[in-house]
Amino acid sequence: MICEIMNDDGTMARMPELKKFAKEHGIKICTIADLVAYRLKNEILVRIVADAHLPSRYGGDWRAIAFENDVDRLDHLALVKGDVSTGEPVLVRVHSECLTGDVLGSQRCDCGEQLHRAMEMINRAGKGPSSTCARKGAASA
Repeated sequence: MICEIMNDDGTMARMPELKKFAKEHGIKICTIADLVAYRLKNEILVRIVADAHLPSRYGGDWRAIAFENDVDRLDHLALVKGDVSTGEPVLVRVHSECLTGDVLGSQRCDCGEQLHRAMEMINRAGKGPSSTCARKGAASA
């Protein structure tokens, strides 16, 4: 149960008063931060929704792995080159979606160029992930 407890003077009780109240009434207490930490530790909030082979002009064969985030319903795409499970350091590029730069080649930004350079660098290294994030329902691949 989540509730707000008021002091006798009408102000909202804060942690020192809440700890005293909990002890007096034999109830357990935790903070919202405790709940968030517990959920992050014990719940899976992102799941794979698709996994495909992606041959690319920017570095051969990749895996395109699509994830859905249960918290904010954003879609995420990871492009993975080679075996990244060995525990060895790998190059990583985190890229925010820019439809006009990534797909349409807009000259107002260099987003697509940055992404393609990163993919070429990861290809030269032989392994590593590159990921992007897209709004729910937006085209991504």
